[in-house]
Amino acid sequence: MGDFKGHVLPGVFLITLGIWWTTKCVLKYAFKNQKQTSYFDPKALFCRMEMLEGIVLVGMALIGMLSGQFIPGGPHLILYNYKENQWVRLLDWHHFTIYLFFGLLGVTNILCSTIRSLPPSFSKLMLLNALFVEAFVFYNHTHGREVLDIFVHNLLFLAICLTALITFMELFIQAKITVELLRTSLFLLQGSWFWQSAKVEGQELPGVTGKFDRGVQNEAEQKLTEFCQENALIIANTLFQQHKIRLYPWTSPDGQYQNQIDYILCSQIEKLYAVSKNKMGADCGLDHELLTAKFRLKLKKVGETTRPFRYDRNQIPYDYSGSDK
Repeated sequence: MGDFKGHVLPGVFLITLGIWWTTKCVLKYAFKNQKQTSYFDPKALFCRMEMLEGIVLVGMALIGMLSGQFIPGGPHLILYNYKENQWVRLLDWHHFTIYLFFGLLGVTNILCSTIRSLPPSFSKLMLLNALFVEAFVFYNHTHGREVLDIFVHNLLFLAICLTALITFMELFIQAKITVELLRTSLFLLQGSWFWQSAKVEGQELPGVTGKFDRGVQNEAEQKLTEFCQENALIIANTLFQQHKIRLYPWTSPDGQYQNQIDYILCSQIEKLYAVSKNKMGADCGLDHELLTAKFRLKLKKVGETTRPFRYDRNQIPYDYSGSDK
């Protein structure tokens, strides 16, 4: 999910968490000095809110992990392909790791709301652990990316580190609404930057890819992009919209893996391409779908001349000249 969709989903989750925690923080401050009545108990309310928050966190984590693993062309819970001796979509596993630790945060919230003996700071400690994992993953998440994409990820890494620092302060500073609101605002900042990163991921590379590019999915595609930039080539596959079933010209024999590994490259100067698409079911003797393209060649027009052309006989090689008799 190292593309537009892979960054929009965590952005929505983080913005939702930021709004939820801000609302809960304001309610805590409003009920702090309120006297307890016989029909309303704020502690019971917030205990139920913690339980609901944990369930929502676990649900978000499961949605993120499953959607990242089982999308078309996803790793399908396979980390290493021993047949091809390569890792399987490591960027998707980066997102899987982040979702996993936020899911553990949800489990911790459920345990803290049901087991009274657990300290309330236990959930804060688990949140701090999840933020450290997120920061570590994003620090190593920029390999083989464009300069603008790296810059946006570095800003996101900075926001994550600031959020972790404020969460660490909350372990020692209890019941401070300003510190909690600062943490929730930083979560909103993270969510907005995920959206910005998704926008950068979804952009086309001028002169290299078209508007239907899927984005860089792995290191091999990044090398192909760099090769096209260095040699003034354009990837013709990305210039035309394809149906979802035509995006992947190779499918594994068991049908579990799909990859877009066949490309047609054209010169940027010579506008040769007309249309490029996959021909499904074509019998070409390979396990790949046939990739076709139509070209439009612009030939130079040569004007007709009325003068007879005179050959220079002195330039004719001796071997081709006729013998004199």
